[in-house]
Amino acid sequence: MGVVERQLEELKEECSADDEEVIRKVGRGETIETLEEMSPGYLHTLVEFMLTQHDTEIMSACAYHPAATQKAPNLNAKISGSAVVQDEIGHANLGYRVLSDLGFDKEELMYEREPREWRNMRAFDYEFENFAEFACGVGFYDRAGTIQIGDIEQNCSFGPWRRYERKVVAEEGFHKRLGDMWFKRLGNGTEAQQETLQAAVDKMFPKAIAFLGHPEKEGKAIKRIREYNLRKGSNYEHRQEWLRQVVETFEPLEVEVPAHYDEDEEEYVVDLEMDWAGVYAEWKEAPGPVDHVETVRGIA
Repeated sequence: MGVVERQLEELKEECSADDEEVIRKVGRGETIETLEEMSPGYLHTLVEFMLTQHDTEIMSACAYHPAATQKAPNLNAKISGSAVVQDEIGHANLGYRVLSDLGFDKEELMYEREPREWRNMRAFDYEFENFAEFACGVGFYDRAGTIQIGDIEQNCSFGPWRRYERKVVAEEGFHKRLGDMWFKRLGNGTEAQQETLQAAVDKMFPKAIAFLGHPEKEGKAIKRIREYNLRKGSNYEHRQEWLRQVVETFEPLEVEVPAHYDEDEEEYVVDLEMDWAGVYAEWKEAPGPVDHVETVRGIA
């Protein structure tokens, strides 16, 4: 049994509410503030959801850092990139602090989990090879974050999480705007800059689509998240908003994204075939963020 599972099973014993009672309560728009107000099912879903977000935050800091700083094209870019990395670490810390208030051992979560136990999105397991890829990271992934986290900030039934997301949404918005700025600079720059950005888009756009989840076949975890009102929007709704922003950002640039607005269907469409079976297999088979976990442990 892993670190999270062991601690989670211990805390479930303190949950006093019935699952149907919790669903009715959050369905009325009421919030959950304490462990005693939760059902074991609500706690399990909340913890898995929170860890997915906040493990992703800390791993994004590890993934972004080399490209954002060591490969930055100038001092201003390096300073902005460093600010992004610092923000991501702060976002993760906020989430782990709330989990520790529920009774989790923060030190164990940070330093004793094996790489496969981390719930981060797989997009951050790998190295960002250049600054254009970092721009796609903040312009694609952090844009998805503003949409998904914005949903939590507006709708989440767990009060402590919803309240601090206001700060996170504002900072992720800065990351998104930084990405947009570099999209415009590189996308309207020299031929070499345009080619570098195009290569980064081609590589990272599919990973961003996977980040947003399957638009039609939501898994059991997302269904439970929405049933407990931890977020409101569906994968499809989040993806449509993300695609709208990305397509509009790239329309005036000399770089293409594989997506367009279909006027007949009145929706945004992705112009590539996603290998969802391959995506799920990678998530299950990947060893986890081995190098990043070692970085975190080294900081300790």
